[in-house]
Amino acid sequence: MTGSGLVSLPLIGEVKAAGLTLGQFQTAVQAALSDGYLKEPRVNAEVLTFRPFYILGEVTKPGTYPYNGGPDGV
Repeated sequence: MTGSGLVSLPLIGEVKAAGLTLGQFQTAVQAALSDGYLKEPRVNAEVLTFRPFYILGEVTKPGTYPYNGGPDGV
């Protein structure tokens, strides 16, 4: 993904990802692939890294923390 919020993919070029949920992005890629390339494409996308978040103020441990997707850290 570039800083512009676009993902460059083979066959279909750039697809907007910024501001979309993961499901919306998958649907956009499926639609682009359906437009003349594949009959019934199945697309699976996954977020590999998230931006860290910051805790500031009157707390015991202020600072930068990595985002963990859930209780199991995925």
